[in-house]
Amino acid sequence: MTLTLESQSFPASEIRGELRAFKRQKCYGYCLASLDETEIDRFLDVEGILNSARTAKDSLGTTAGIFSLNGADFFIKRYNAYSFKRKFRQLFGMPRPFRTMRATEEMLKLHIAVPQLIMALERKDSFFTRCQAIITVAYPEPLTVAEQISFAAADGVIGGFLTSVARLAAKIHRHNIVHGDMKMQNILMRQLSDMEFALGLFDFDGVQFGPVSMRKRCKEVARIITSFIKVCRQNDIQIEQERVESTVRSAYNEAAKIELDPAILKRYLRQIAAHKERYPL
Repeated sequence: MTLTLESQSFPASEIRGELRAFKRQKCYGYCLASLDETEIDRFLDVEGILNSARTAKDSLGTTAGIFSLNGADFFIKRYNAYSFKRKFRQLFGMPRPFRTMRATEEMLKLHIAVPQLIMALERKDSFFTRCQAIITVAYPEPLTVAEQISFAAADGVIGGFLTSVARLAAKIHRHNIVHGDMKMQNILMRQLSDMEFALGLFDFDGVQFGPVSMRKRCKEVARIITSFIKVCRQNDIQIEQERVESTVRSAYNEAAKIELDPAILKRYLRQIAAHKERYPL
């Protein structure tokens, strides 16, 4: 296999490379340019890979897992068209794998760490989409903020962490990108020392491109705040909600050079807290 590993400060190791378009009968997408035709065919066996992968998620909307190939670990996610309505919606707009690909490219331009994309594909069966999937490099665990919450919420770290996450949100908003689900499970974190860390993003299923309205800003920031508080409480970590809200809001306002509307932010904080099924951890 022609993939190469390259050491980085974040992540610890990553397969890197440019993407190129490919096309098969009823299947098309983008893949790592260094893949040969045989390797492409191996990655296109989405069902076979998922059947042997270690399941990471299996829900109505997506099925995901971790698998190994030639000594490297990869993450695969298939988007499930579980209803006629879902299949019909897939006919319009940019397919989710390609939105993820665009988001990945935009994040790299902004020097934000993201998992290297290996393949984004769509397979059609006559008129409707049969399969949509993405494959990325799988990072070693612990991977997310949620998995390292005791470090992120520790004295001496929490203030810098909340400020950094708020600045990260402001940075992508300044470049007309909304992540769409900036919960602690979707924020990458690597601990560099007792006080230092590096952050990144992944899971761009809800990404949006274009001008970022005040409503979108407040909703994204509210998601950060409520998710952090929920993960802390789930792990029996005592946290002051007002301190979290104040730190995140102030840091975002300073980085974005715009004042979040307090009323809109409060509304989204209440809405997310009241509708847990719509905003799962």
